Amino acid sequence: MPNDEYLTTRSDQEGEIRRDQDEKMRTIGRLASGVAHDFNNILTSILGNAEIVKNIINDFPDNDTPDSTLKDIKTLLVEHIEEIMKDGHRAADLTNQLLTYSRNKKFQFEVISVDEEIAAMHKMITRLMRENINISFNTNGTGKFIQADKTQFMQVMLNLATNARDAMPNGGDLTISISDVDLTEEDSSEIPNSKIGEFIKISVEDNGEGIDSKKLQNIFEPFYTTKKQGQGTGLGLATTQAIICQHHGFINVTTTIGEGTCFDLYFPSFGGDEAPPSFVPQLDNAEKLNGNYKILLIEDDVAIANLIRRVLVRDGCKLFIFTNADEALEFYKQSKEEIDIIISDYMTSGKITGYELIEQIKRDNPQQKVLLMSGYLEPEIQNDINNFDIHFLAKPYKLNQLIHCMKEILGD
Repeated sequence: MPNDEYLTTRSDQEGEIRRDQDEKMRTIGRLASGVAHDFNNILTSILGNAEIVKNIINDFPDNDTPDSTLKDIKTLLVEHIEEIMKDGHRAADLTNQLLTYSRNKKFQFEVISVDEEIAAMHKMITRLMRENINISFNTNGTGKFIQADKTQFMQVMLNLATNARDAMPNGGDLTISISDVDLTEEDSSEIPNSKIGEFIKISVEDNGEGIDSKKLQNIFEPFYTTKKQGQGTGLGLATTQAIICQHHGFINVTTTIGEGTCFDLYFPSFGGDEAPPSFVPQLDNAEKLNGNYKILLIEDDVAIANLIRRVLVRDGCKLFIFTNADEALEFYKQSKEEIDIIISDYMTSGKITGYELIEQIKRDNPQQKVLLMSGYLEPEIQNDINNFDIHFLAKPYKLNQLIHCMKEILGD
């Protein structure tokens, strides 16, 4: 039987391993956050300019030539531009996974019905499967709600469904079930990183290959994958775990080689019989500002600044553009009566950031209309933004989203 000295030494070693692992995760998170921020700036410029070119081509008349040559060229160009935009949005999705893992992505929480969300994903998950995979949905009619970001919740379910499919190359059964659980201290002691209380448990179970015990301990690490080279990014399960943690939940995995794997997701149950309706703004195909507004723009990425300038000048706006937040603040102090709205990136050059600039201006002039933009937003900043009535737009964004957001702020 091991003595007390052995147990103490082993406990110290395990604690040191956990601390080293936590530090490694934090380092990777900071790296992912920085890469995603810069990448989102690039994507904003690429997608915005592609959108402008597409609109120009579509607006060009077809009847200037007697034959169909010009029309064919227009069609071909639009097809290529749409491919560029499609790949750009795929890159944006990957960047969002990086931001989710690094916990720098702003979530839009709302109360959702788990049964309804799973039912809505039925067709989508079915399309992901091969014909030799049978799918069962057992919702049990829980009628319960959770607080969640709908998009991220869907991402979790699609990630796990895809993993289950890949674990059954010769076919099999995928079962998704929902149940109410009330975890006691005894229950919690058997589930790593769990808590006591009432939860909605979502189980995603396959009867595929199972996961080797040596690989199991690494499956939630970023960029770790058990798939063949080129078949996986290694971000799926890392992102899944990060999303669930940000929903104050946890995940448990049980697996047996040759018999299959079950992922149990635990989300805190939300009380109440009915969820409030969610509001999703509908964007027109070509929104425009109706007023000749004067806009102070702080953006140190020249490509994005030029993109915004081209769009807003089209609508008759006058822009005062700065890359340095300190210089923008001095200009504002002299011209604040002229400025209708301030648009600023979160991180800009200068002694102060774009966010600090907006925060200072809102303290001095609470009525000033402002829009903060960034490829990511620190979670702890969210409360300050709400307190100061600061609107936020995540990069990369569509030009219509920018205009829509400005119209809403300006009451246009």
